[in-house]
Amino acid sequence: MNTAVEVTPSAEGVEVLDPRGDLTIIVGPEKVAFRVCSRAVARSSQYWEVMLYGPFSEGQAQQENGSWEVELPEDDPGTLKILLAAVHAQHQDIPVEVTRDELLCLAAAADKFDMIGLLKPFWSVWVEKVTLESEPSVVEALEALNMCYTLGHSKWFEYYLHKLATHTELNGERDLSIEFPGGVSRMVDDEDFDPESKILGALCHKFAVKKTFTDLRRMHRCLARRP
Repeated sequence: MNTAVEVTPSAEGVEVLDPRGDLTIIVGPEKVAFRVCSRAVARSSQYWEVMLYGPFSEGQAQQENGSWEVELPEDDPGTLKILLAAVHAQHQDIPVEVTRDELLCLAAAADKFDMIGLLKPFWSVWVEKVTLESEPSVVEALEALNMCYTLGHSKWFEYYLHKLATHTELNGERDLSIEFPGGVSRMVDDEDFDPESKILGALCHKFAVKKTFTDLRRMHRCLARRP
């Protein structure tokens, strides 16, 4: 998933976020280059602090030679531009609205680089806009639940928990299965959620969701019987 943010390199083929920047970050298979301030980037998260200034940082020799580059071949340039724009207070490059796929991509990248707090003023607006646009499918609700957990967004986490509850069944061993379109069902396992979350109950506890997944399922069944 890629973001639709436009990347406009200079005549030298570099997107300049800081004219006095001492670091070039090269992103994606397209090798899109961003000139940034290494100190500003390092201050944005522990991830970057260790990568750029840690004792085993790969850029030490390059720093000394005056040509400092970091390559991120597996990342999306549009997504990184938003994160780096926030680092450099280039708010004009941060979109007011994003699509659902762009939001998932942004959340994953922000989590990877430990930069979720950097976009704190924007997450609520983006999540609410995407959530209210359409009714989520089972797959979308599952992905959004994990995203809201990653972002620490309790309001919409509980919203998607309710949505997902309407598509689940509890078997005799009290394991949960999700009903996908076409009558396909599969068990809910740890891979459906953040690696730090071993069971769904841990997610509910983290956000102080009062009702368990089973309670939510029972509630929806009762509501469905009402005239």
